Formats: sequence, structure tokens, C-alpha cells
Amino acid sequence: MDGVKLQVLWSNLIGIVSEQACALQRNAFSPIVREAGDLSNALFDEQAHMVAQAVTGTLGHFFDITLLSPIFRGDRIIAYAGSTIHHSDIGGYGIGSGARDIHEEGLGILTMKLYEAGRPNETLFQIIRRNVPPPEALMGDLGAQVS
Repeated sequence: MDGVKLQVLWSNLIGIVSEQACALQRNAFSPIVREAGDLSNALFDEQAHMVAQAVTGTLGHFFDITLLSPIFRGDRIIAYAGSTIHHSDIGGYGIGSGARDIHEEGLGILTMKLYEAGRPNETLFQIIRRNVPPPEALMGDLGAQVS
């Protein structure tokens, strides 16, 4: 592939993830996402290797929830779109970054489906709701990630 074609493709990929990040920030409920921009969006190949990531800023820890959505061509998964949001109300420490152990960092959720065949995983939603005070903003932010 020549350099010009590669640059056009790269620009398009970065444009896609940047637009995803803007839409997520616009639709978020919490100020940490909406105003501080503590989020990230990326595209992954069919093996879940990252291809492109928006230039935004989120760290990786238990306050973050990452969602991946498959992208299909026919019946075959060809890629994934992903987003990560910093959810500040998860965890036992409270406001600040002085957690003394991993359990004060947040809620450790195993990799699982948030939705299956268009239906919410009510058990997972209940686990999340019962572990955050108050759950409205976090659930709104999850909705923004899904959209």
C-alpha cells in the first residue's frame, strides 16, 4: 500500500474514533466524562487487537468500565468498537486516589455480555446498580457507551 492511501485510511480511522468520543462525551451524564473528558474510544480488529484510538484521556483501573460492541459483515464479526469511561462512583475509598488495596479501587467485573440478542443482562445491571451510590449517573453513562 502506498503512503498516500495509508494516510487516507489512517485519517479515516482516527476520524471514526474521534467522532465516537465526541458523541460519547456529548451523551454522558456525569461531569467527569462530559466536562473533564475522562473517556476513550477505539476500534479493534476481529481478534480484538487495537487498530486506532481517539486522543482522549482515561487511565486503566477499576473505576473504568470498558464496553466492546461487535461489528458484523453478514454473520461474521469483522471488528469491534470499544469505549472506556471513568466512573467515579465505583469503589469503596470515596473521592480521591488514595486507595490502600485493590478492593478500594472499584468493582471487579469479569468479562461478560451487557446485552445479548438486544436484551439487557439484568443480573449484571443489578450488580452494578447495587455497588454505586447513587446509580442514575453511572447507568446513564453506560447507556451513552452502549449508544
